[in-house]
Amino acid sequence: MFNFDEPRYEKVVSDALALRPQIEAAVDKVCEQGYSNIFFIGCGGTWAHTLPMKYWVETTTADVDVHCEIAAEFLACPPKAFNKDSVCVFSTRTGTTPEIIEAAKFCQEQGARTLMYVSNDNTPATEYADYKFFSFAEDDVLCEAIYTYQITLVARFLKNAGAFPKYDTFMEEFGNIAPYLIKAKDAQDERCAAMAEDFKDTDYHMVIGSGMLWGEAYDYAMCILEEMQWIKTKSIHAAEFFHGTIELCEEGTSLIMLYGEDDTRKLMDRVDNFTHMLADEKGVHVRVNKFDTAEVELPFSDPEFRKIVSPMVTYTITERLSCHLEHVRQPPAHHASLLPPDELLILSNCCCCLQASCSERLACRLISGVNQNSCPVPPSCAGRIMASVDEQAFGITMLGRPLFTSLFVGLILGGVQQGVIVGAALESMFMGAIMVGAAVPPEVYASGVLGCAFAVITGTGTATAVALALPVSVFLQVWRNFCYAVPGAFACKKIETALANRDLAKANLYHLTIVPLSIGIPSALLVFGSLFFGADLINNALNAIPQFRDGRPQRCVRRHGLHRLRSSYQDHGR
Repeated sequence: MFNFDEPRYEKVVSDALALRPQIEAAVDKVCEQGYSNIFFIGCGGTWAHTLPMKYWVETTTADVDVHCEIAAEFLACPPKAFNKDSVCVFSTRTGTTPEIIEAAKFCQEQGARTLMYVSNDNTPATEYADYKFFSFAEDDVLCEAIYTYQITLVARFLKNAGAFPKYDTFMEEFGNIAPYLIKAKDAQDERCAAMAEDFKDTDYHMVIGSGMLWGEAYDYAMCILEEMQWIKTKSIHAAEFFHGTIELCEEGTSLIMLYGEDDTRKLMDRVDNFTHMLADEKGVHVRVNKFDTAEVELPFSDPEFRKIVSPMVTYTITERLSCHLEHVRQPPAHHASLLPPDELLILSNCCCCLQASCSERLACRLISGVNQNSCPVPPSCAGRIMASVDEQAFGITMLGRPLFTSLFVGLILGGVQQGVIVGAALESMFMGAIMVGAAVPPEVYASGVLGCAFAVITGTGTATAVALALPVSVFLQVWRNFCYAVPGAFACKKIETALANRDLAKANLYHLTIVPLSIGIPSALLVFGSLFFGADLINNALNAIPQFRDGRPQRCVRRHGLHRLRSSYQDHGR
């Protein structure tokens, strides 16, 4: 399957299922102590995923009182039913969502017990969890992990309330669900790829659900198509479709219908029947695409069990559409989500690839792991090593500036004082040479190191360093622009292909080699060759660069007095 890591997926689901003993022990203890009601509290998707749990409980028994609350609203106006005997259930991937943290803290302060699933352990939210359940889950499989946790938890509460006598059978069969979910994805993959091609230019969708799948309709519309894909989408309860939304159905309108296996299927059928009537009587053809859990093979012996997992199954199969839709649409800031979410980082400050594509920018970020402002360049000398460490490990800390690299060069060459003086002079000259956005300023690393090295070796001072560094920096600036434009374009294509195939290793390899080496190797050779072969090489090279003054070409090296460099360099035995 495209962009799907089967072993990773199976591990995430299996790890969540393995939490069963911990969940059972916690629920049993809560039930033993007694409770008045259960509050599911979340934000966005984590709130939407609680709605099926409420529906399940309310259509099973009246002995368990369940509420679903949006965290921010819960804090602004706590429901009257909430009290110190309430049980509060939370789910969070990051463990850092402010509303979740504050809500959990408030509940605990009021004496209520808090149960929390988190996929990042030892995060701020867990501080306020009386019972914590941890298993690692990434964004593209987070919902399966959350549903596994919530289904297990609710099933145990229902069992202890005497409302789920088939609990043991269900849980045993539920523990085998991972391979069936993978099979369901595979069965829907080709169809979803075709749907994505059909939908790639559609700018508005209606997502319709009911019963156990109303929460999924809400989640898929808002959290997936709107938030992730930037597509205008409306979530509609099937029972409410005829109270307004019906008037918006026109030729080509996209209806995504989520069919579950509870008693509200007839409400979905009513909407489906209307679409046929609309075509037959008015000649208006809407585009209807159904995702029906009844078509999915599951490991259950009792048909009633299928209803319970229908939200989890629906999310699993609709993810295939999301994946393919993103691929064919390639929305600007979301091309990156072809990669595991934990590797998704802010891309906007990666300079080199602002001139390329989002994929290459992402590759930059994946490699560096920090907020870098320039491409990685292989070091040409000790000073360049420091510059590279600066950019790649710590962001722009200015360790690659002449003020620092000249000190480093001075330490190596035995002229610390001279290195400091030269560094200060070069820094004043290159003070404004900083990468901002896609701007490529004169190169300060190799040119600064080279200028300082010659100045220290020859003892000729800052005049030599400045006169040498300036033309070298301009030359390397021109070369770097060329590398971004030509090898960079080639690298971009290669990285795009690698990321589309989810081959992070190859994407990293291309990014680390093509552009950086095309920039770094010539810089390294320039520094090494100049120091090794002496003044003749650098003098002749720079003398070949004309400088126009008063309409007449002047030789910049001699005009700036660099002709003295040769003899001085030779005097020092080089």
